[in-house]
Amino acid sequence: MGRRPRRDGTGTWHHVMNRGIARRTVFETRADARQFLAGLAREVRAGRLEVHSFALLTTHFHVLVRSALGELAEAMRRIQNAYVRWFNRGRKRDGALFRGRFTSRAIEDDDHWDAVVGYIDRNPVEAGLAQTPESHPWGSAHHFAMDRIPRWLCRDGVEARLRILHRESAWSYARYAATFQGRRRDELVLGSGGRPAPRRQDERANLAAATPPVLDWMQRKALLADGTGIGAGPEAPDRVETAVVRARTVHGRWERPSRGPRGDGWRDAKIVLLHHLCGLSVQETALRCGAKRSTAYDALKRHDQRWGTDAEYTVRLSELIRTVSDTVRN
Repeated sequence: MGRRPRRDGTGTWHHVMNRGIARRTVFETRADARQFLAGLAREVRAGRLEVHSFALLTTHFHVLVRSALGELAEAMRRIQNAYVRWFNRGRKRDGALFRGRFTSRAIEDDDHWDAVVGYIDRNPVEAGLAQTPESHPWGSAHHFAMDRIPRWLCRDGVEARLRILHRESAWSYARYAATFQGRRRDELVLGSGGRPAPRRQDERANLAAATPPVLDWMQRKALLADGTGIGAGPEAPDRVETAVVRARTVHGRWERPSRGPRGDGWRDAKIVLLHHLCGLSVQETALRCGAKRSTAYDALKRHDQRWGTDAEYTVRLSELIRTVSDTVRN
């Protein structure tokens, strides 16, 4: 691990990510996550990939991988195509799920490798999906902390790096976390020689810049694909709030089940749509709703548990999504 990776495509580490088309959710259930990871495992068993770090989030994924055979593109094509077919078949939808082929950046040196491992681990925390990297069940940090490593997940890379940095052979998750997860996010954007790497683009800005005919075309394609609208523009939070107010007026109170005092189902729905449909961060969503960040986080956690299993919740949230989509279309 100490030497620089080769440039011929074999033995080179890559940071690979992809995102749902128009910020669509791509991992909605535990079965979804397991299915995608099964695809990774198949490519590992076929010898096309080594997986050294990963994190699955609601709308996108990150993996740190290496292909000794130089077949990274083929491996990712197989993984994504198989997953999209499974996802579409189970939901009776058609069309693209990811926004493109995938994004891949070769790891330039050891410092870049360290920064990517930490960045992937922290991603679920910064997205508001977990309190700590190891508490997110769909990430390599969770497995490293539990010391129960799936056969397809390779820990050799991080162990070798820790031995170089600390000159100790014994595995320690605490040392791993202190080494990789404490790095600043900004370190990721610098490669060797201080050259800046491309920063992640804001999909909302891309959509907002489109001309009305293009937006109309995107809207019709998105509705054809899965019955929901295109990704949200800057004005979308207002549309979400209007839809929730109107739905509350029509249906009246909506009390969600709770162990303590019954909670407001409409506020939960508003938090979920602002975060997932409009792309607001957990903090931005909480401020918009006049709530604490922990309140918004809890609502998003309940959403993961209730979507698809709680009939009333699923139907009402689907109606709200269609209302916002119709507002864009009309």
